[in-house]
Amino acid sequence: MKHISTRRAFLRSAAAFGVAAGISGSSVTFAATDRPREVPDNALKDRIGRLVDGFRGDVGVYVRHLPTGRTVRIRADELFPTASMIKVSIMASLFDRIVRGELGYHEKLTYDGKYKYQYENEDILA
Repeated sequence: MKHISTRRAFLRSAAAFGVAAGISGSSVTFAATDRPREVPDNALKDRIGRLVDGFRGDVGVYVRHLPTGRTVRIRADELFPTASMIKVSIMASLFDRIVRGELGYHEKLTYDGKYKYQYENEDILA
């Protein structure tokens, strides 16, 4: 019984993460009036900027503290190849569907290749 309740707690946490990360298919939405407006946090932006400056690659960051609206944007509106990060969103969405009873935990799913990544010769799970 403890194993099942632990699994359910994990699934709920994963689903909550999906909501916080803005995963599509989420059952929770917020009206624009429920959130404070964005307030740029320049000190945090400088700290994050120093961390990504040494990275050899392309980095975009968007961070928002939901209760206060404190926000950091570094190339936040640019499109980047998602690489393996897309898998986090896919899994959070799947866990949300499991919690809502739309999928079984041990159900097998097959990727049919019909959703293609926008970059040539790479599919969405590349």
